[in-house]
Amino acid sequence: MIVQRSYPVEPWCVRETSLDLTLLAQSESLFALSNGHIGLRGNLDEGEPFGIPGTYLNSFYEQRPLPYAEAGYGYPEMGQTLIDVTNGKLIRLQVDDAPFDVRYGDLHEHHRRLDLRTGMLEREVDWTSPGMTRVKVRSRRLVSFVHRSVAAIEYVVEPVAQAARIIVQSELVANERQPPLSADPRVAAVLQSPLEPVSQDSDGHSVVMLHRTRTSRLLMGAGMGHLLETPGRNAESVADLCMAMILDRLRHVSAAADAVRRGEWSFGLDEDALVPYIRFRGVELGGRTLALLGFGAVARALARRALAFGMRVVAYDPYCADEVFAEAGVARAGSLDDLLRSADVLSVHVEKTAETVGMLSAETLRLLPRGAVFVNTARAQVADQDALVAMLRDGHLAAVALDVFSPEPVPQAHPVLGEPGALVLPHIGGATVDAVRRHSAMIREDFERLARGERPLRCANPAVLDALPLR
Repeated sequence: MIVQRSYPVEPWCVRETSLDLTLLAQSESLFALSNGHIGLRGNLDEGEPFGIPGTYLNSFYEQRPLPYAEAGYGYPEMGQTLIDVTNGKLIRLQVDDAPFDVRYGDLHEHHRRLDLRTGMLEREVDWTSPGMTRVKVRSRRLVSFVHRSVAAIEYVVEPVAQAARIIVQSELVANERQPPLSADPRVAAVLQSPLEPVSQDSDGHSVVMLHRTRTSRLLMGAGMGHLLETPGRNAESVADLCMAMILDRLRHVSAAADAVRRGEWSFGLDEDALVPYIRFRGVELGGRTLALLGFGAVARALARRALAFGMRVVAYDPYCADEVFAEAGVARAGSLDDLLRSADVLSVHVEKTAETVGMLSAETLRLLPRGAVFVNTARAQVADQDALVAMLRDGHLAAVALDVFSPEPVPQAHPVLGEPGALVLPHIGGATVDAVRRHSAMIREDFERLARGERPLRCANPAVLDALPLR
C-alpha cells in the first residue's frame, strides 16, 4: 500500500518525494504513461531495480494453447496474453566507471512528478556513487498525443563540486527478464522470450529492430533515434581555453609559474639567459596571424577573441560560405597550404572524418613558418603527433598546445610530455558549468518544440523528421 506521506496532495499532478524500493511495482503503475497506442510503465530510467518492466503496444499479444484433460464443445483452443515489447526507454549511466544504481552509493534526494496537464513525467535525483562522485540527474519522459507511436526522453547529468567522467548509453532491449506474474505455467511459457528477431539496422544516430511473436506472428518494429544535437554548446568554453593556451605558449605563463615554485626568481644583467625576465621573454599577439583550420562554432568564437587582441585571423574551410567569413571579419585561405604558410599560430577546429584524419602529415606541417605555434582542441587524429615532437626538438615549432591526444589518456612515457615547449591538457575544453547549462537549455528548447508538434531547431538526423507532419 502507498502511504500519503510520500505522495503529497497537489493540484493536477502526482508527486513522489522519496523512493521506496518495496513499492516499486505500485509506483511504476502510478507513473505509467500511455496515449492509447503505446504504454510505458514508470520504470526507473536506468532499468534496475524494477518491479515489473513494461513497454506495451495496444493489441500486441502472443497466443498460447489451452489444452484440456477432456475437450468440450465451445472450449477455446487458444488464449491471448499482452506481452512486453522492445524496451526503448532504458538509459544507462556510468559515473567514473560506477553504474548509476539507486541501491548503491548514497541517494540524497529522489523526486518524481507526473504533470497531468502536459502528460510529462519528471524525475530529479541527487546521488553519490560508491566512488564518492556526486551527480544530479534530471529526466523528462512523454508519449506523444500527436504522433502516437513516438515516445521521447530528455536526460541531463550534472556533476556536483568536481569534474566527472560521464558515459550515457541508451538501449533497445527485447525479451526483458520478467518476474513471475502468473501461477499458470501456460502463461509463464508465453512470457518467456515471446519475441523472435527478424532484422535490425543502424547508423550513427539511430537503430531499428524488427521482431515477430513466435505464435501469433505479429510483427513490430522499434526505432530509437538520437534526434537532437547541440552544435556550439561548448564553443565559448573551448574558445576560452584555446585563447588561454595561445597566451600561455606565447608568454610562457605556466613555465614562468613553475620556475617561481622552484625558487628560480632571480635578477641579473639583461644578457644573463637564466634571469626570468630574459628567459621567459615572449611575443605580443597584436599583429600576429592566427590561422584556423575549420571555421565552425569554436573557430568563430576564437576568431572574435583573437580579433579583440589585434591579431589577423585567416581560416580554411571549403564547406563554409563566403558570407560567414565576411560577417566574422576573417580572411579566407584559398588552400590548406596557403593557410599553413600564413600562420604564426595554427589552431585546429575540424571533426574526425575520413577526409581529416592525417590531414596534417609530417610533410604538411613543415609548411608552417619556423617559430610557429600549434594548437589542437579538436581531434588528435588530424595531426601527426610524432612529427609535432620532432618539430619541437629541431626548433621548427616554438610551442605546441594540445587538449586532445591519441590515445587518451596520454601514455606517461610519450616523449611529448618531456618537451618544455609542449603544453598537454586532459581534454577539458568544454569543461565549464556554463557549457552544461547551455547544453541542457538547447536540448530542453527542442524537446519542448517536439512535444508541441514543432520542428526542432537542431537535429542530428533531419531525415527522420521529414516523415513527420511537424510545423
